[in-house]
Amino acid sequence: MIILNGDIFLFVFSILLQSVVSLYILNKMMYLKMKHYCLLFFVLGHPFFVLGAVFLLKTPNLLLILCELICYMLFWWAIVDKNIGVSLFYVLFALSLSFYVKEFVSSFMLNGIFTFQQATTTTLIGYISVIPICLLMVKYTKITPRQFIICEQLVEEYQKAVGLSDTVQGQRRDLAKTQHHVMIICNIVMLCCYSYSTYIGLISDRRNVHFGCTIMICMLLFILIVFMMRVNYREWEVQELINRKDDLVSGLAIYTKEVETASESARAVYHDFTNILLSMQETISTKEVGEIRSMYVEILKKCHIGFMEHKQEVGKLSHIKVLEVKSVITAKILQAESHNISMELEIPQVIAHLQIDNLDIVRLLGIMLDNAIDEVKTLGTTQPVVRLAIFDKGNSRYFVVENEMRQERLPTHLIFDRGYSTKGCKRGHGLANLEKIVASYPWVSYHIQAKNHKYRIELEMRQS
Repeated sequence: MIILNGDIFLFVFSILLQSVVSLYILNKMMYLKMKHYCLLFFVLGHPFFVLGAVFLLKTPNLLLILCELICYMLFWWAIVDKNIGVSLFYVLFALSLSFYVKEFVSSFMLNGIFTFQQATTTTLIGYISVIPICLLMVKYTKITPRQFIICEQLVEEYQKAVGLSDTVQGQRRDLAKTQHHVMIICNIVMLCCYSYSTYIGLISDRRNVHFGCTIMICMLLFILIVFMMRVNYREWEVQELINRKDDLVSGLAIYTKEVETASESARAVYHDFTNILLSMQETISTKEVGEIRSMYVEILKKCHIGFMEHKQEVGKLSHIKVLEVKSVITAKILQAESHNISMELEIPQVIAHLQIDNLDIVRLLGIMLDNAIDEVKTLGTTQPVVRLAIFDKGNSRYFVVENEMRQERLPTHLIFDRGYSTKGCKRGHGLANLEKIVASYPWVSYHIQAKNHKYRIELEMRQS
């Protein structure tokens, strides 16, 4: 963001590039599906905002930088509902990364190639090089930009999906508290470094040794900050793997117990059924229809036919070889049963592997099934049912959840907006987060039908 030789056109063009680059980094952080008119409004409005501040302030100073930060913060809050600490971190990270990569290219790599009068050209080249350099960094370091902050919503969803002990919840709270303190330090350091670096760039010669040393020191501090946040995130990630393993063992224990109970019930039914058939031989030979009818009713009672449904559904999970999926579905079957809700499963094929991260499929299934169970609980019907189907068709694998709903139809274009919910205020984050997870996998998509008091959400995973 430099004004050189009064070249307003190149200055505005550099601001446009800065807007595009910074928005690209912000978008990659959260995998947002930003609406086109929001992007266009910001990209076109940002240069005029900065130009207005320049003409009002007359001379470059820290107020200009503050105005720019406010502009980005307001835009970020309009797109994502985050607390001020997280929002400030994302904005400062995007601005700092784009600024330091641009300065590294324009002030160090291109130094000596272009003259001072061509400094604006080097600035433009620097901004243009930010996106390809970021792509190379992500590709070869295997670190995506969102892997710095522990997503609190992710923790809440996974906790709701599989259930966690008080000890595990305490560990997560401690990690989140530690990250909060680290993030405050990082925000302060990034704010100081970015503001000072930008201010020095506005008022001094870029070929000055002092400017080069300042930029280098601030770049090193920025790298240190990113490293600190990454270490904290990695610690949380390791703890998540341990917790997932414990949850998996617990879920498999529940599944095994249910299968054993179903097997014992089947043996008991077979034994009783054989004895009852033998006892019916004389009744059948006498052709007493009334006695045969009463004996039939007695058979149903003794075999507990009405209480075997959930055990039959658990038995269908034998087709699922992905343990995390089997565990979360078992937990949801038992959760539904506790509310007198039947869960009907249709899993015709063997599910041996998935093309997305196992934690993400746990979150997706947890959101879909939790929403279905929550809605069915409010219906007050005599036989509430939630249906789950997992099947392959063509080159795609489908996860389908169906349930009845109170409304005749729902506005499907609104239900994915963060905060929108049919269940009241402070709800409505589940489907918005489902959309965010799906957006991170180009080969995964979703489809929704919500009409005639029927709700159906379909998750499609195309084979790559």
